[in-house]
Amino acid sequence: MIFDFNKKILFQGDSITDSNRLTTSHGLGEGYVFIVVSWLKTIYYEIECFNRGISGNTVLDLLNRWEKDCISLQPDIISILIGINDSTQGVSNETYKENYEKILKLSKEKLKNPYFILMEPFILEVNSFHKMLKKSVEEKCEIIRELSKKFNCILVPLNEVFKKLSKIKSPQYWAEDGIHPTPQGHFIIAREFLKATKVV
Repeated sequence: MIFDFNKKILFQGDSITDSNRLTTSHGLGEGYVFIVVSWLKTIYYEIECFNRGISGNTVLDLLNRWEKDCISLQPDIISILIGINDSTQGVSNETYKENYEKILKLSKEKLKNPYFILMEPFILEVNSFHKMLKKSVEEKCEIIRELSKKFNCILVPLNEVFKKLSKIKSPQYWAEDGIHPTPQGHFIIAREFLKATKVV
């Protein structure tokens, strides 16, 4: 179990993590981060949690603000969900991997034995645009799987999970636009996070 009463956990990513965090009094947003933290705080009362997701971010955006929005907070546990904007913006796999690896190395250099939770980006095939993005997203997921092994991170295989769920219920049920989760989609992300970290 990586969590403890006095740990600090940081959630980083794009709009899926952001989830209107600046409009909520607790700063956690309305999505999976809020669900995960609510669950964690029923067990680890003093755990300190930060949401620093920013809508539209790519992995390069994360790297450019990593000192301010990660290192300065001195987290013990770092959760990262990033990649769908890299795919929509045509960021190459080489650039994606290079910048992602820089983030992990920088964190290891400047923080004291941080734990990483790497979450796969995902795409649900609602229309032809999403079908075009499928290959790029799956390649980004493969990079994350490689990095999770290299840096001994916990992996949350969201793309695989949503592919299976889309065979049970329509993709729109989990993410109306194929990218941004519905409430039940956010619940699935939270569930998979808690399963991967052995909280449930």
